[in-house]
Amino acid sequence: MANPDPRILRELERTRWRYAEGDLAALRELRQRIDAIGGAPEKFLTYTELVDGIEFRLANVNGGTPHRIGAWDELDRALIGDFLGRLVVDSYRDGGFFVSALVVSREERTPGKGFYDLARQVSALKSKDKYVELEFWMKHVNAAREWYSSRIR
Repeated sequence: MANPDPRILRELERTRWRYAEGDLAALRELRQRIDAIGGAPEKFLTYTELVDGIEFRLANVNGGTPHRIGAWDELDRALIGDFLGRLVVDSYRDGGFFVSALVVSREERTPGKGFYDLARQVSALKSKDKYVELEFWMKHVNAAREWYSSRIR
């Protein structure tokens, strides 16, 4: 998957990220946490592990006061979805995969609805069939593992 589809990349790059570009320090920290497990076979981060201890400082959230994700309310899900979506832009451009495939829910051990919604939004996934979704996810997990493993050598 090293060669990204130019149409999908264009759609990802056109997307306006409401939160992620407002806190580059948090964006970097999230990327580093995913990078740390990227090449490890069978290793995933849960959404909770990904955000643990990170204070998001966003002018458009709570008047700029620090915000910690933990309640997993609508705002928390919107924040993590936006940050992960922004990270996908880079991973898709660099390696042709959705890096957010490596982040899963603690209960289901699969990505949340936002992973598939973003894929459909940019026409990377056209079906809502659960088996097609799982195949899409695993394709991106495998591509991520391969890309990270090639970077370690």
